[in-house]
Parts: sequence; structure tokens; C-alpha cells
Amino acid sequence: MSNCDILIVGAQGAGLSAASEIRRFDSSVKIVILEKSNYISFSNCGIPLFIRDKIKKIEELTYYNREGFEKRKNVKIVCGVRVYKINNHKREVFYTFSDGREGKITYSKLILAVGATPNSIGENFNHVFSIRGPESAISLKRFLSEKKPEKCAIVGGGAVGLEMADALSDMGISVEIFEKGVLLPLLTEDARNNFVGAVKGKGIKINEGVDVNDVEELEDRVLLKVGGDVFEYDFVIYNIGIYPSTNDIEIIPEVDRFSNGAILVNEFMQSSLGNIYACGDCIAIRDLSGKYHFHPSGQLANITGRVAGRNVLGIYFPFGGSLISTKLKISGYEIGWFGDLKESSSVIKIPVKLFSLPRYVGNVDNRVYADIYFDVERKKIVGGVFFGKYGAFHQMDLLSMMIYSEKGIRDFFGFENGYTPFFNNSQNIFQQLFLKLEKYL
Repeated sequence: MSNCDILIVGAQGAGLSAASEIRRFDSSVKIVILEKSNYISFSNCGIPLFIRDKIKKIEELTYYNREGFEKRKNVKIVCGVRVYKINNHKREVFYTFSDGREGKITYSKLILAVGATPNSIGENFNHVFSIRGPESAISLKRFLSEKKPEKCAIVGGGAVGLEMADALSDMGISVEIFEKGVLLPLLTEDARNNFVGAVKGKGIKINEGVDVNDVEELEDRVLLKVGGDVFEYDFVIYNIGIYPSTNDIEIIPEVDRFSNGAILVNEFMQSSLGNIYACGDCIAIRDLSGKYHFHPSGQLANITGRVAGRNVLGIYFPFGGSLISTKLKISGYEIGWFGDLKESSSVIKIPVKLFSLPRYVGNVDNRVYADIYFDVERKKIVGGVFFGKYGAFHQMDLLSMMIYSEKGIRDFFGFENGYTPFFNNSQNIFQQLFLKLEKYL
């Protein structure tokens, strides 16, 4: 490879969305995409389904294959290469193949969509796994099939840790979670007690407020050192967060970054180096108030990729900001949160209990526990945490829509979205919350 008009580093959700958007508006510009994996458009969110064997082949978690995307979009994709240096003075990108060969390509404009990498305790382990990307999923599934392990420790009780604990427990494996803080600290006390009770009810052991000091791998087992105690397991899932993969790339001159190394971009996905754009899990994203966050999300990867693709062509298409939202489905519970979740002199937290269905609909737990964050000065809801067995996500989605519209609860009191007792309540979330918040309006 020698040169291209637009170079994209990363062929997952963000990078391919950017390429697709570019091709929608320009059929002739030369696009080259470099990807470190041998798979493109891979869905990390589906890994628990693959591990559970609900999905048989890893290819089912990829939306495109390389040849099909190249033909459809008229782009060149090179897989199995790792970018290690960018010299923007000379518009050059340096990379290596897995066999050690090196290469260089020049560009006019560059889009970085390299994603994020899990924090790891090292690479020379056979019984310790960090779950992100197709290769890690394949390795873990092969291990489970060949070794038939019975006992697992999960270090880190975040979203990935909890989802893996749920999947492995359903497969009959004894699971123990070690979390430095507390599980899902944003939940109301009632909701958290219900959730922890459900997790423990599946036989999953939970250790909160503990530090794992060391992990030692022996021939056929792993020793976990916690304080003065040593615990023995057949394997360990180690997921204590991720960092932007741009930290592994030398960029000359240096680009402006967030505190953890994520690339700072404006509303056009443009970095401080004008001809370099970035999108997906390697950037810090702005919320609706303009504050930056590191918030990896498959949905945001596709959105920011599309925004980058248009703006790199000079098409004015700003990003309005993120709600910084998260959803989990674990042990039968819907758990989600979004927005500004900090109390202050003007923002108060109001616990409420909502009902997703009429009470007469049987055999369904219709309770939704929520913490609503309300700005009494602006008289607007700014965030929320939701928890329930049925309808929590639906309530969250409706309220998210209202906040993104920058309207208030009074404006949405008359919002009517269709009613059947088998799906929603005759009083939707806007009517229910208005009655609870009216005294503040």
C-alpha cells in the first residue's frame, strides 16, 4: 500500500459506519481501512450468548465479512495489522503484520476508530481471560469445551463481569465475584437488595469491598490472592475496566486527550489535529452539557462513526451530545441509567416506584424502581436510574427521549404513545412522574 485519500484505522462498528457514510456521499474518494483483528464489524455485546452456546459460530457476531463489505462499499480492508505510529506532519501511518513485516501508508485525512482494550494482568496466561474481541471469546469457549472447568473467579463486578457471571452460572459453573467497590452502586437500596438477592439465589458468591492483590497461574489452576487469603479456581475472568486503544499508538504531534488517554473531539468528531478525526470507543464523548466522558458504547460507536464520515468530507453534521446511557439484562432484571447522576445544591434525587403494567395483569412483576435526578432551578429532569423485571427499559427510553429533546416533564404530560394493558400502563411515565414532581414545578 502506498497512499489513499481517507485512511480509517479500525474496521469495527465506528470505522465501518464512517466508511459507509463517506461512500453515501462520495463514490470516488479512495478509502483504505486497517484492522488489527481478523474479524470486522464484531459485536462484543454478543459474547455471553456465544459462550452460552446460544450462538454457535463466532461469525454470527459479525455483521459483515471483509470481502462483502469491500465489494459493496468499494473500499480496501487490510486485516491482521497493528498500527503503532502516526506522523501527521508527513501524513504517514506505520503498521506491522502479525508475521513481523512492516508497512507504511500515506493519507490526506485520517479517521481513528481503534476501539478500547481491557486492562490486563499480562498475556502469558492459559487460565486467565479478559473478555473483549473475537479472539478472547474463541479462546474462552475453547477452554470451556476442552477443560470442562467447574469453578471460576470473576475479578471486577462491572457490566462485563456480571454478564459473564450470569452466563457461566447458567452453564453449571460455580462462580465467585470479587469487586473492589459495591455491585451497581447507582441502584436504589431496595433495587440493589433485590438484585444481589437474585444473583446469590443462582449460587453466585459475591465479595464486595475487596482488593485482589495477585493472580498466580499454576499448571492446571489459578490462585487468587485477596488480602491474606488465597483462593483456588479452575480459571479466572479478569475484567476491571478498559482503556482507549489509541494509548498504544504514538501520534506526532501529540493530539489533545482526555485524562485516560481517549482522544478529545469536537461536535464534528474532529481532533485537535484538524485532518485527524476519531470516533467510537477510543474517544471522550460530550454529554448534553458539553462535559467530556469516556463512555464506550456500541450505539455511540455507530453514531459517532456516521458523524465522522460526513464531516471528514466537509458536510456540516454536528453531534448534539450523549445521554451517557447504559443498559444491562442480568438474572432476569432490566437495569439502566443515563444522564447527570450527581446530587448538588440544585439537583436532587427523588426515589420513585413506577408501574410498567396495570396491577391486574397477572404473573408479571410490574414494579420499576427508579431514582430521578431533578434540577429544581431549571425545573427539568437531568438523569435517572431504572430497575425492574419488566418495563424498566421502556420507561427509561421514554424519559431519555424527553431529556434529549430538552423539554420538561410538563411539556410531555400530554404525550400519548398508545396503550394496551399487555405492554404498558394507561398512565405512562410522564403522567406518573408529573404527579410526583408537580410540587417542584
